[in-house]
Amino acid sequence: MVLLSGILLALKVNQGYKKRIAELEAFLESVKLIKAEMAYLKTPLREIFTKTSKGENPIVNRFFNYLKDGLEAGNGLKALWNDGLEKFSKLFCLNQKDLQILSDFSVLLGQTDLANQIENIDNVADKLNLQLKIAQKEQAKNAKPQGTLYIAGSIALGLLFL
Repeated sequence: MVLLSGILLALKVNQGYKKRIAELEAFLESVKLIKAEMAYLKTPLREIFTKTSKGENPIVNRFFNYLKDGLEAGNGLKALWNDGLEKFSKLFCLNQKDLQILSDFSVLLGQTDLANQIENIDNVADKLNLQLKIAQKEQAKNAKPQGTLYIAGSIALGLLFL
């Protein structure tokens, strides 16, 4: 029973790593889309958030949909962004540093001229990229012991049923 609990715990931890990586990738893609829409097409943020809410990650999509709806209701972006991060933080598998990077992103978004916003977007993209690499290394480092645990657990369960 203890072994089975260990296996289930290892599976849950591994899923958390995968989910964090997927969320970081989704936010990174969203940030790149925001940059392209702002810099080249001059798209308003409300429309940008509509586009970013149609990505592959359902939780990140809900976050951007929340932003779009809030902007349509006349709420301010910075407060809305941080309220959204707080509201969805329990659903995300992001760590505190990831959330802080995203929170800092809202400071200049829609508040300064285009050049400063693009610089802010590039800075956030670099930081998210770094966090993504860290998350991938953490997953790889912790996958090896989990793989051993899976094998040991499979053998133990096989012996148990013999």
